[in-house]
Amino acid sequence: MNQKVEKVRLHYIKKNSENTPVVNYSGDNESQGYSNEYVFIETDITDARTLVNKEFNLDKEGFKLTHFIPEQVNYSLSEDVKKIYYPEVESLVREQTGASDVFVFDHTVRRGLANSNRRPAYHIHNDYTYDTGLIRPRSVLGDDIMDRFAGKRMVQINVWRSISGEVEKDPLALMDAKTLDQNDLVRTEIKFNDMNTGETHNGEIFALKKNPNQKWFYF
Repeated sequence: MNQKVEKVRLHYIKKNSENTPVVNYSGDNESQGYSNEYVFIETDITDARTLVNKEFNLDKEGFKLTHFIPEQVNYSLSEDVKKIYYPEVESLVREQTGASDVFVFDHTVRRGLANSNRRPAYHIHNDYTYDTGLIRPRSVLGDDIMDRFAGKRMVQINVWRSISGEVEKDPLALMDAKTLDQNDLVRTEIKFNDMNTGETHNGEIFALKKNPNQKWFYF
């Protein structure tokens, strides 16, 4: 099988931008909104399934593909997901990483449908910055647990899978972590103003400027 490379448009931060980018989630039936620091740039992305004898590793590239068939669950019912699906994800992460303890604390069901309030996120991002990466686990797990694990390595891992068969549109784009230049990371404000639930939350993530050394993949 020959290596397959696609040319796609990924959502970067403009090269010369000096302002703080902003992403807005309304929670309504519309896509998220972006400030004008964002720009779509054509990028090569490799179909990882066409790479012969290539295995990806969490400690090197920062992602991997694995086999996982959980129990059936109604993903529209948040409490069912937490009760049935969370323990299975904990077991999966423990098996794949050798972690002594695993805590699942959040999930998002994204659908590319007109009436979905969580469509695919087109902006390139890392869910946490150096600051929020320390704040988030303490806010979720509490001081007692965080103090118990003080001095130990803690890793935040995203588990992604399709809930409706083969992905035919908007596959998850993954960048080889070895090709990341830290200087290309951009602190970005992310604002949640959910019109359905009334939830309001402001956070901080990393966005990215394009660098020709970056290598992208999808499955």
